[in-house]
Amino acid sequence: MNNLFKNYLGNELDHYLNFAWELDRNEVAQKAVSAAKEIMKNTDVLVIIGYSFPNFNKRIDRNILEDFATNTSRKYKVYYQTHPNEIEALCKNFHWLMEGKVNAEPITDLKQFFIPPEFVFPEKGLQKSMYENTELWKD
Repeated sequence: MNNLFKNYLGNELDHYLNFAWELDRNEVAQKAVSAAKEIMKNTDVLVIIGYSFPNFNKRIDRNILEDFATNTSRKYKVYYQTHPNEIEALCKNFHWLMEGKVNAEPITDLKQFFIPPEFVFPEKGLQKSMYENTELWKD
């Protein structure tokens, strides 16, 4: 596939299409991973929508996410939105990827992208669960 695109776009392809397994030889991909790691260091609420954390990309995924859960001076929350038939397996896969340090709260409503209550009501701070904490919805 990569050769097909290169034949069409020439060397311009290197700026648009990157694969995790090319990280060692692709400066654009290296910069993207570096930027993602920096963002994760400052992330309090992470929403994962439908990403399966495929085996061939686990090294890169773990590299990007490792700083998310290691900063114990702050609270953080992970929501995982995907199809009900896949949610249990994908949440377990994420838990394994994070070496048991982080659990994701499952979200199976696919009618719209999930917006965390922490964004809707930032003054309330991180809540245990949008479903378990009715205080979140009170004025």
